[in-house]
Amino acid sequence: MQSESIWLESIPFAGIVEEERRTLQGQIRANLTNKQKKVFDLLCKDKSVREIALDLGERRGYISTLRHRIVQRAKKTIETLNASNGYDYRSNR
Repeated sequence: MQSESIWLESIPFAGIVEEERRTLQGQIRANLTNKQKKVFDLLCKDKSVREIALDLGERRGYISTLRHRIVQRAKKTIETLNASNGYDYRSNR
C-alpha cells in the first residue's frame, strides 16, 4: 500500500496509529472463522478478490461472499468496541 505509507509518514505518532491498527485487526480476526481469517489476512495485504481466489483455489463468488461476511463481522466488532468504550459519538451528540 504505497499511498498508505506516504499518509503515515506525514502524520505525527505514526507508530501509535500502526499499533492501534494491528490491535484492531487482531480483535476483528478473533471473531472470524478459519477460512475468513485466511481471506482477512490477504485482504489486509491489499489483495483483490480475484487474487485471493487464485491463491486459495476458490471461486471469486465464494471469496466475495466471505469478504462481505468479514465486513459485517468487522462492523459488529467495532460497534461492540465503541459501545464498551463509550465511543459512540452519534449517541453522545
